[in-house]
Amino acid sequence: MKKKIQLMTVVLLVLLVGVAGTVCANGAQENDASDEAGAYKFAWIGTSNVDESMQWFMKNAQTKAEELGVKMVVFDPSGDVQRQANMVNDAVASGCDAIIMQALDREALIPALKKAHDAGVAIALFGGDIAPMGQQYRDLFAGPDDLEAGERAAKAIMEAFPDGAKGVMIMGGPGEDPMVKRETGFEETIKGTNIELLGKQACEGWDPAKALINMEDFITKFGDEIQYVYSHWDNGSTAIVQAIEAAGMDGIFIVSVDGCREGFKLVNEGRIASTIYQDMAGQSFKAVQGAYDVLEGKSVEPINFVPWTTITKENADFDPGW
Repeated sequence: MKKKIQLMTVVLLVLLVGVAGTVCANGAQENDASDEAGAYKFAWIGTSNVDESMQWFMKNAQTKAEELGVKMVVFDPSGDVQRQANMVNDAVASGCDAIIMQALDREALIPALKKAHDAGVAIALFGGDIAPMGQQYRDLFAGPDDLEAGERAAKAIMEAFPDGAKGVMIMGGPGEDPMVKRETGFEETIKGTNIELLGKQACEGWDPAKALINMEDFITKFGDEIQYVYSHWDNGSTAIVQAIEAAGMDGIFIVSVDGCREGFKLVNEGRIASTIYQDMAGQSFKAVQGAYDVLEGKSVEPINFVPWTTITKENADFDPGW
């Protein structure tokens, strides 16, 4: 009887593994898009798989991979830069033909990407690019022009306050390409104007809890001087609004970036003026297709910008997907 129970247990475990997909020794998860001999194998390396935006990026990338008959191996660096670099190396060692990645640090990941590039792996970055000094080690970037996001935010504030205004900027993860460019685009646009930036603060891991603390600190320091807030991401904007409303401050002009459902909700409720929407599905499709085309020997554009759309109450009538 004991041997029969043990045998049944083994059979059950085999069936469960078959349902869940292939789990690699390094913890990566493979889809079952194609089991054909010679099918390409892509590594997906986001920033953190518990992040809602990464889940939407990944879902669309897997849809495109299945369409192309590509096997996708999903890695999760859990927001750790060194872990992400190690996973790039793991993807190369495990025979992946391409890497689809958003770098957690625009400079720190360059050595790992160089190693992968030198090994002949196709590299497509999405969401945020690598620093210029390392761009020769990726085949393409598919994502938004984050400098433009900063410019759009600045112009919205300039239009709202033609006589000038003072405000603060709550930024995303330090060292990440989107944060750096959303900051730079904004500051370059307001340079020489009557829009004054009282203070700015980054939030490691794009953590809304840090956005809340930073906004509370700005309220304590600057009080009623704050006329506008530029937030780098919608989930951070939710925390910023919470801090402002708790302080009983009315009339602060808030412009945000990302265009997720939470951002759309804040716009429709009139709690922020606008959010700048990025098409994440489009980015995922372009990154996976681009990497596939590289492997097929086709020429690809090294930079593939996916357009922004400024969302106000007038056009916040569709589902952004996440």
